[in-house]
Amino acid sequence: MPEPLEQPVPQTPADPAGEAREEPVPAGTDVEQTPPVKRRRGHPFREWGGDAAIAFFSLLAIILGALIWFQPPLFRSSSPRVTYSFLGKARQDAILYRPVAMPTRYYIKLPYELQKTYRWFSVDLRREVCAIFPGPSRSFFGLPAIRRSDPLGLDLEFRHLDNSEWRVGFFEDSIVFSNAILSVRLENNAK
Repeated sequence: MPEPLEQPVPQTPADPAGEAREEPVPAGTDVEQTPPVKRRRGHPFREWGGDAAIAFFSLLAIILGALIWFQPPLFRSSSPRVTYSFLGKARQDAILYRPVAMPTRYYIKLPYELQKTYRWFSVDLRREVCAIFPGPSRSFFGLPAIRRSDPLGLDLEFRHLDNSEWRVGFFEDSIVFSNAILSVRLENNAK
């Protein structure tokens, strides 16, 4: 009688933990081994491309951050609200700008030049200074920009211009600076 080709594998009882036990292979038997899997070598970019992309974008973010830190662009802002009066006529068409990464500084642009001097003003809350600003002379991707090292401008406090003295007041809910012909007021919207 011919012998069966395959011998039935004896079943082992399951472990109490629910896992099957493996029987040790006897020393004289031939165990079939699978050959090691060889990695297919492709283009070198596949191996280091991801790391290079991460390094590139990290370097780009650092450079962009440094540019913004040293030359912050000015963005329009609606808070605080800016009003001004020139020769007794009250207006609300002034534009307020805030530089990126400088939360204590404001720049105010009047819609047209008044008295050949008054077009831009700068306000620094930290130092409580209001000044006549010559205007931003730089740009950052098309936006007006300043340099951190630039001076604020001509300080208005106790300054005599147009035959009158400027008065500057920093109050809890507003900032007011005025002389005999022009008065500018920044006030918080939240009341």
